[in-house]
Amino acid sequence: MTIPLLYLVFFFSGAAGLFYESVWTRYLGLLVGHDAHAQVIVLVIFLGGMSIGAALVARRTVGIANPLRTYAIVEAVAGVAGLLFHDLFVTASGFAYGSLFPA
Repeated sequence: MTIPLLYLVFFFSGAAGLFYESVWTRYLGLLVGHDAHAQVIVLVIFLGGMSIGAALVARRTVGIANPLRTYAIVEAVAGVAGLLFHDLFVTASGFAYGSLFPA
């Protein structure tokens, strides 16, 4: 893979991450009732996940034979998780409204 194409892939990966972040903020705003609280939750989870992931992967990257393929697999898993988010959110919010939150 050429370097300019790789930069393009990284650009679209970052753009997709920002897109997902804004979508998650909208969804959680519906659940928690305020967009500011939703933004804090999303930022904590997003940045915390990146930090934990970096800490876990930093120890294991030495033994990876093809890091680009591994990155592609991680991106594919993240993409599938993003596609499944709506159904998971509907299920979790239905449970929360039915069982956890007071009437």
